[in-house]
Amino acid sequence: MSREGWLVSPKVLTATTNKKINYGEDPREGIVTNFSELTIDDTQQSVFPDGIPYQFVDKNGKAFDGSEMMPAGEYLILIRISADLYKVISEGKLTIKQSVLAVTLNDLTIKQGEAINTSLITPEITGIVPGESTETVFPGGIQYNFINDQGTTYNPNDRVTGVFNITIDEPENYTINYTRAAKVYVNPVKYLVYPSPTTGKVTVCKEKCCRGWICKTV
Repeated sequence: MSREGWLVSPKVLTATTNKKINYGEDPREGIVTNFSELTIDDTQQSVFPDGIPYQFVDKNGKAFDGSEMMPAGEYLILIRISADLYKVISEGKLTIKQSVLAVTLNDLTIKQGEAINTSLITPEITGIVPGESTETVFPGGIQYNFINDQGTTYNPNDRVTGVFNITIDEPENYTINYTRAAKVYVNPVKYLVYPSPTTGKVTVCKEKCCRGWICKTV
């Protein structure tokens, strides 16, 4: 390189950039880079008259320019090209945190041995970032969990009673804040009835003290 006819070796310019944003935000907005070793005649604007060409690289080496939606995670912040008279060394990290979904779930009451009908749950979800929807955030549908305070998952075949907490699986790029603790209340019954879809017969089960469940097909 040359300036005024003299051969000039490129000077090392260290660029340090660190930024934290939430998923869905533009990493380029408000980004600040600190440069070391600028010459007395240069400024950031004169070295990069068209703006700093940032590049954000994830742990797998995939690069983004910040114009597209970027998954939550950590990225190296690089400057893609070296400026005139300088060799730019980029240092720094972009952290994209999960966005928060506020979720409200309703309670359910069922009978002992009854399967949970998840269509009766009507979730209210806010906090989805612009450009996304419930369908894109939960591409396979909302997956519910029913677990009591002892860590046992509800199974109608276990014929248990009690109270089970309702939660949903956290989707990619989001964390969930529940506005209330939703419950499934499983009430006991005297008899459990299981009709056969093939024979037309009915199996009736009753819990006997100290003997467990006694079943009879009629």
